[in-house]
Amino acid sequence: MKAIGEIADIVELRTWANQLPYSRSSLEQDLKAASACDEDDDAEQPAQAVFDEIAFRSQLLGSRYPFATDGLRLSCDFASVAQAYLFCLGLCWLGGITNDLRSREFEAMALSAAKDYFGGDAIRVGAPWATDQIRAYDQLLQLVADLIPELGPPTRTKAPAGGDGGWDIVVAKNFPDRTSPRVIALGNCATGRNWHTKGREAEPASFWHSFTHHPVMDVQISFLAVPFAASREEKRRKSGSACMVFDRFRICAHTSMVGRNAIDWLESQRLGAQDLDIF
Repeated sequence: MKAIGEIADIVELRTWANQLPYSRSSLEQDLKAASACDEDDDAEQPAQAVFDEIAFRSQLLGSRYPFATDGLRLSCDFASVAQAYLFCLGLCWLGGITNDLRSREFEAMALSAAKDYFGGDAIRVGAPWATDQIRAYDQLLQLVADLIPELGPPTRTKAPAGGDGGWDIVVAKNFPDRTSPRVIALGNCATGRNWHTKGREAEPASFWHSFTHHPVMDVQISFLAVPFAASREEKRRKSGSACMVFDRFRICAHTSMVGRNAIDWLESQRLGAQDLDIF
């Protein structure tokens, strides 16, 4: 049987896909039908644990949780604009996920959350980074230097190996005088199920080598953003005195922003969500 948190994910996606309430008793029946429990066993306990988890999520996120629950059933909150939570759910379980969804769309959402949490200004620097406004890599790096003036002019004109500098997001929290020391946060994003086995792609110093100077006087923090519901142990393993994890709940607590492409993809996967295996 799937873990309680994973079953809760499936219950949420099925409820969204069918646009009908889903009750604890229905979950008990589905668990029995899926042979999650033997004839002598009772599905009541795991079903209760799932709805306890759902109640915890609702309490944790409040208006940024796109469902309503009374402890006995789950229903869609059709007035909710909390599409970010649904997008994270979809990245964990649905099909048809393109590289653009994993990179541009998820990273933009993670950037919005990090900017809200840390404050200051933020720039997405992960590949693919080119846009209609940004055509050259040194142009992108100049935007970073504008946030952190002590960096000086960029020294790179092309991205390493044609990709990026090993980081996806830069956040800078400046004082009004825009001088050091300030807080800088560098973020990586991971959407694969093996995210907890990954380390950061590059040390911060490697990224700063793309500029004339390093931000030696600034307070530097790194973070990893993932669409999954990370356990306490998983967060502990990836965290330290200067690094942290933004999982689904931490991201969605700080942003409701999601792009049009992500919303369209979710709608295209609604039928698939109805058939997700509860077991």
